[in-house]
Amino acid sequence: DFACDNGYSVTGAARTCSANTPSSGTWSGSAQTCTAIASYCAALTSGAPTNGALGTCASSAALGATCDFACDNGYSVTGASRTCSANTPSSGTWSGSAQTCTA
Repeated sequence: DFACDNGYSVTGAARTCSANTPSSGTWSGSAQTCTAIASYCAALTSGAPTNGALGTCASSAALGATCDFACDNGYSVTGASRTCSANTPSSGTWSGSAQTCTA
């Protein structure tokens, strides 16, 4: 069986080996590939900072993607971007702590 790393899913049909001669065969179809799961980390739905909003963290994301909160006018984001990290084969978690908005 063809398998993909966490954060990726198999794309394409399974292949079978058909006999050409008693000692050789041919694989059917095209090779399967691994495609990034676009919604590996779920969108954040709560935890917006005071004087701000969820920003790009309000959208689901693929493994390795980063997101940042957005701040109201007159405020700046403090803290590191959050990164979509491997958790299970089909879902991830956002690393790091929530950012804050400071005047």
